[in-house]
Amino acid sequence: MHVVNRRTRVALQIVVAPSCPGGDVARRLAQEAARRFPAVQVELIELDGQREPPEGVVATPTYLLNGRVTWLGNPYPEDLFHRLALCQTAVGGPIGGPRHGEDA
Repeated sequence: MHVVNRRTRVALQIVVAPSCPGGDVARRLAQEAARRFPAVQVELIELDGQREPPEGVVATPTYLLNGRVTWLGNPYPEDLFHRLALCQTAVGGPIGGPRHGEDA
């Protein structure tokens, strides 16, 4: 599954595997990040034995921000969204949408 928003200079890759105990949370965070931050490229990478993991990935889930490992394991959602807002603002994009639990 790919959740991708193009037209961006900020990229978030979330790497999961079928046996990953945190995979469901990671998949939900990928969808929420893509919804809240349309200017951020969000890619969910499913390691299924057919694909090599990105450089630096030694466990799943792993979060890479602009190609650098940022979290091993799932971050707190507010930490992830705060970091994405900072990155997006730094490159001149709009800040994310409503906070968790608020209507759009």
